[in-house]
Amino acid sequence: MICEAAIEHASRELYPSPHDLGARLALRSQALARPSDTTPFGQLFGDDCNAREVWDGLLEQARWEERVNECREFNASTASKWKKRGLHFMPSVFGVTEAMTGGALVNVFLDGTAVVHHGGIEMGQGIHIKMAQIAAGVLRIPLADVRVAETSTDVVPNTSKTAAAAGTDVNGGAVEAAANELAARLAPFREALATTTHEPSMAEVAQAAHAASVSLSAGGHRTGIDKGRFEWLEGNDVRGWECNYFCWGASGTVVEIDCRTGDALVLSAEIVLE
Repeated sequence: MICEAAIEHASRELYPSPHDLGARLALRSQALARPSDTTPFGQLFGDDCNAREVWDGLLEQARWEERVNECREFNASTASKWKKRGLHFMPSVFGVTEAMTGGALVNVFLDGTAVVHHGGIEMGQGIHIKMAQIAAGVLRIPLADVRVAETSTDVVPNTSKTAAAAGTDVNGGAVEAAANELAARLAPFREALATTTHEPSMAEVAQAAHAASVSLSAGGHRTGIDKGRFEWLEGNDVRGWECNYFCWGASGTVVEIDCRTGDALVLSAEIVLE
């Protein structure tokens, strides 16, 4: 936040005119991370650095020149005496460290549906649907046939925190492990039931496996990949491998402000993540 504030301040000092947005964006573009740059801990971004591609993709997707002209026309009209519009573009980067563990339990039922339990907390980020997608893909069943149960430590104990963007990585790996174990158990029955003209459903496969006393329940575990090896130097300085990978993003937002009340209305938001 401090670095972005500095770039914003510099761009406004160098290009004070409202018509200089293109120059401001160019200045911000010059400050984007490059593959040869490093984090404050000394970790090289390397080929994982997609800052330029994401930023250029956002500017193209947002059609920023059109948006600028629209804002200027609105602000100059007599109908907008008390309301004004503005827009802003911001890049971002977030390093993900999977120094956590994930757990899961996947149950297949005789009607061909599945229930997934995992150790992550759904807080609007969509982790439940991601877990369902993983299970559906591995088990080769429709997404609609997968239900994700509410998280409970009675079912999946000793869960790690859901934080730092690693919840899907560690719990998704656990769901995948459990689903892979079930898929391996069910594979012989699927092959036995398959013909040249018939692909057996999960219900048929599950019923055949159940009749043979094969368990339709499997637990999964995922140990987080911890590359976080730090070396403490003089002056409390730290160097080392900080993150497993980086998520690059950028967003552009058009906002309308009521100058009398201060009310803000987000008219559009373009987001690119990679």
